Amino acid sequence: MLWQKSFPFAPHHKNNYNTFASASPTVDQQRVYICWTSPAHYTLMALTHDGQKVWEKDLGPFASQHGGGASPIVYQDEVVLGNEQDGESFLIALDAATGKTRWQTPRKSKETVYSTPCVYEPKDGPAALIFTSESHGVSAIDPDSGKVQWELPDMFDKRVVSSPILAAGLILGQCGSGGGGNYLIAVRPGGPVKKPEVAYTIRKSAPYVPTSVCVGKRLFLWSDGGIVSCVEAASGEVKWQERVGGNYFSSPVWVDGRLFCVSTKGEVVVVEASDRFQVLARNPLGEVTHSTPAVASGRMYIHTTKSLISVGGRTGVRAEE
Repeated sequence: MLWQKSFPFAPHHKNNYNTFASASPTVDQQRVYICWTSPAHYTLMALTHDGQKVWEKDLGPFASQHGGGASPIVYQDEVVLGNEQDGESFLIALDAATGKTRWQTPRKSKETVYSTPCVYEPKDGPAALIFTSESHGVSAIDPDSGKVQWELPDMFDKRVVSSPILAAGLILGQCGSGGGGNYLIAVRPGGPVKKPEVAYTIRKSAPYVPTSVCVGKRLFLWSDGGIVSCVEAASGEVKWQERVGGNYFSSPVWVDGRLFCVSTKGEVVVVEASDRFQVLARNPLGEVTHSTPAVASGRMYIHTTKSLISVGGRTGVRAEE
């Protein structure tokens, strides 16, 4: 342990599957950015890599029956966060070095959003931050001004938990509920002279919580109930759909031709990421986890409810757990 910081915090009501620290941190070369919610305060903070606080931003109260979970991202010299909740909602970008607000875009309040935005950089147009929500559907936001470049509303009739991704020139988003009715929508992006439009919809065994992953021309969906689908990303044609079993809040990650996903009971299931379905391995951790693995420098890091586990490591490099 190199350093550890503690901050004042009051426990509050949340979903039993959630934690008080569900948002993932993000980093750039100088700082690490973290956020957490409570009914009284939505806190976004920057620390140096050696743990010294650089700035702190109070975004106001946070209203949700399930607690928070959206994560910040860094784009160029901005920290961007979606604050879409049951109360006053907005998107915000802060100067990464100072924490000063660059822009703040109001949003309609409907249900708390748990997705994290992604960056869309088309060859023939300006860059955009992509947000998905039940209230606004799919939105492309100008990263410099916070203005809406284009929007395709009324796309989702349920809560948005998983994050948007890019696949075969399309933007994909998902919605769902604990009672089912999940679906994925693929959108052809809009632009200065064209409107966005729906390319296709997938309803059978679509994920609710796990975010899908695209590898080349193939899109892989890993449902909460343990059904994995291989889909032609451009058309939505399902190549195969098979059950691996288990329940999942973790999202799949792709490493070297394989998909890794961790069940809520802590079983790491490895599936070949190709046009054929094949389970390559099942590795039990013996600990509950609701988080997605992180991969860096030849290692996989898995955060369980009890431990941080490091797997692998390059030859000649000492692996430390």
